[in-house]
Amino acid sequence: MTFAVIFALAAGFSNAVNVLTQHKASISAPTRVKGWRLALYLPRQPLWLLGVAAAVGSFAFQALALHNGPMSVVQPLLVTELIFVLVLRRVWIHQDVARAAWASVGVVCVALAVFLAVGEPTGGSAAPEANQWLSAGLVVGGTITVLVLLGMRGSPTRRAAVFATAAALTASLEATFLKTATQTFSTSGIGGMLADWCPDRRSACPS
Repeated sequence: MTFAVIFALAAGFSNAVNVLTQHKASISAPTRVKGWRLALYLPRQPLWLLGVAAAVGSFAFQALALHNGPMSVVQPLLVTELIFVLVLRRVWIHQDVARAAWASVGVVCVALAVFLAVGEPTGGSAAPEANQWLSAGLVVGGTITVLVLLGMRGSPTRRAAVFATAAALTASLEATFLKTATQTFSTSGIGGMLADWCPDRRSACPS
């Protein structure tokens, strides 16, 4: 559990570095660089590449955390990314942070502490069947699709909230598959993980 907490915090910090560096690189681009030109411009910027490296590190740290601990502990700890982002904004790039933002971070810290203290999830199955994976994937995937379509129009605040919700659902689905992949890797190695595509460990998958 100790390793899970450490790796989860490392994932949150790495993701904060990713968000901050890529945001900084994007807003620093010349005003004439937009659309597809921006997509070609950013990969040539060292700050953007640092963000990519941080994103890869965050993914690796999250995988290690999920392998060593339960999702109910690891995933909430990733919320610490918000704290790291504000601290880095103030200390690294010397941007002013509103008091309301610091207050929001304080609320997040308290809520996270309460959740980890009282959260004791039980039940479920360590090895869900293939049809359970399929139904969950269809429901979550369908919800994400609807949210993306709803986010295509409306006020900037509304669109940001809808896209953020879609991103959160995508991250939760990713974490679920990632934890299963780390379990397969620990028992069957990299070859077994790549050869066995089925997440249902109790029955053979059709070839």
